[in-house]
Amino acid sequence: MSGVGASIDKRSRGVKVDRISNLPLDLIHKILECLPLREAAKTRVLSQHWRYKWASIPQLILDKSFCKDITKGKNEPAVISSAYSNTVNNILLSRAGPISKFVLYVPSWFPGETYMWIRHVFANDIKEFILEFAPSLRKNLPTCSLSWLRIEETMALDTLDLDIKLPFCWNEILDFFANIKNLTLKGCFWRTFDHFILPEKIPKELAQLRTLNLVEISLYNQFQISFVVLLLTSSPQLKLLSIEAKDNIDGIVHHSIQIDCSYILQCLRKVQLFGLSGLSGELQLLKYILGHSPVLGNMTIEFISAKMRLQTRYDFAVEAMQYRRASPNAEIIIKTK
Repeated sequence: MSGVGASIDKRSRGVKVDRISNLPLDLIHKILECLPLREAAKTRVLSQHWRYKWASIPQLILDKSFCKDITKGKNEPAVISSAYSNTVNNILLSRAGPISKFVLYVPSWFPGETYMWIRHVFANDIKEFILEFAPSLRKNLPTCSLSWLRIEETMALDTLDLDIKLPFCWNEILDFFANIKNLTLKGCFWRTFDHFILPEKIPKELAQLRTLNLVEISLYNQFQISFVVLLLTSSPQLKLLSIEAKDNIDGIVHHSIQIDCSYILQCLRKVQLFGLSGLSGELQLLKYILGHSPVLGNMTIEFISAKMRLQTRYDFAVEAMQYRRASPNAEIIIKTK
């Protein structure tokens, strides 16, 4: 009987044809990635054909919802920790193939096995790495266990999201960023400035960096603004800069901040500045970017909220509009949150 005839015969006898199993592997991966990882893993019981499909999904998302799912219904700390540890270990040991993206949530009660987990995925050609700490853990974390990331495996990493305080010196930190294309620095990272003095320049260019996101940065802090300028002047291929300023809830006195730099930002095309409140440091950073970005297309400025006085917003906007623009196409868009 021909293949077509056999197919028709199966339908006539009420036997369903399995079309999903014969889909290309990359399409099956996309389907499985739409499921929570534990649900995707359950597909292994469907048949021998499906037994290892879930284990080759390129994205491993072990985020906060994954953690909650693992520990749901468990009350004893030892049982919770053991269940979480065993589940993650089993997933990593069952893995087959490269990992393009790895997201790991570290709960505050977990003892610290994460070192081996991260090292394991870095040996699998990882491209994007996101490490999430529980809020209570972030507040009390004096250092982190990422100093070993200086190893050569980081050559494959192109996207990095850091919300942790780094324990090593500036030259090592900046070398660590050397091959990153998309970099996000936020929250606890800015506590790194508590102990180190900034170098005058970065020993190795961040030649691959295309997108830079800075979140919860204190634009009233001379050291943090100086670090921003250091990153900008060391990133010749940077195209997108996004900054979300930290609200000055402590009422810190704002000293005048100056940026003395002539470096041209040759590739910078788009800038987004969120949460601004009219500080001297904000204006100086804005002035530097506008005056040194010859291909800048647009700069979006969003003020912090309605609690910023109308007159302050107006004065800020008037001064910003008067700054020299290196790009004839540069457009400033001002919003209020």
